[in-house]
Amino acid sequence: MTPSPLRGSSRLVTGSFLFLLSLAALAANPAHRPVLGTEPSPHDGPLNLRLGDATVLELATTGPKPHALFVRHPAGPTVTRRFPMIKDHPGETRDHPHQRGVWFAHGDLIVAGQKPTVPLPGVAGFDFWSEGLGRGRIEVQSHQADADRIILEIRWLRPMGTELLRERQTWSVAAVGTDLLIRFETELRAGAAAVTFGDTKEGTFGLRLCEDLTAKRGGQMTNSQGGRGEAGCWGRTADWVHVQGTIDTEEVGLALFDDPRNEPRAAWHVRGYGLLAANPFGRARSGFPDRKEAGPPLELAAGASLRLRYGIYVHRGKADRVADAFATFCKPER
Repeated sequence: MTPSPLRGSSRLVTGSFLFLLSLAALAANPAHRPVLGTEPSPHDGPLNLRLGDATVLELATTGPKPHALFVRHPAGPTVTRRFPMIKDHPGETRDHPHQRGVWFAHGDLIVAGQKPTVPLPGVAGFDFWSEGLGRGRIEVQSHQADADRIILEIRWLRPMGTELLRERQTWSVAAVGTDLLIRFETELRAGAAAVTFGDTKEGTFGLRLCEDLTAKRGGQMTNSQGGRGEAGCWGRTADWVHVQGTIDTEEVGLALFDDPRNEPRAAWHVRGYGLLAANPFGRARSGFPDRKEAGPPLELAAGASLRLRYGIYVHRGKADRVADAFATFCKPER
């Protein structure tokens, strides 16, 4: 196990000072702007996104699906759970091992002309949300590391290996003041057969919080509509869901953003134990109270595509900057 280099009070102070110093240098001389970039890694190894000198996200391209191994504030702590990628991380629960850091997947993908060999309970097509025998696999074919982003070319495969769907994921990072904004974009493209995203709560853009931000450790969940806690946020539509808590004595918050341009907009599959997930595909069957009248499940015709955008905002201190960060997220990237 590799401990976070930014946890612990003395290291946190040093990291905070260096990060603020780099921002001051940027303000004084934009020509010396710190590189927002990708680090190519060894073959089959993770890819890193950095903000200045700090690695803020590490992306795994192997396994059942691509996923972030961790998300970390550039001058603060790690905010995502490390299990199951690290089996024995101190103090972490080991439930829901398919919830890997940050990921994009869905629990019921229905493809015209394709029937599962072994049907799963409650799943009409193929399950990509959970993992194990009889589940689908999301496989990275190639990646491109540009100046400030990572692009993944991906295939969604049925358990026997047949391709069902193609996807392009784009991950990028930016500074919002002294805090972190991660932008995630996916383009999903059907092949020769129509694809339907089934009506299930098990989806879609997910993040698993570190233990210190869960409800049992005092984490406070709210949404942009004034909802509070799991009861007030689950299945509701909102621009964002935010969790505030304390990690190593420092006040920290994390928000997931749903881009207003997304069609459909997401309902939130969130749990006090640490799951935050934006689900644009759940309808009445999912149980989402704000999606009971949403109509039939979304279908992509053969060859058609769908683009969705989400954001992750990680901040230190109080939650009074979330709305401003969301407004920044909504602006077109330059």
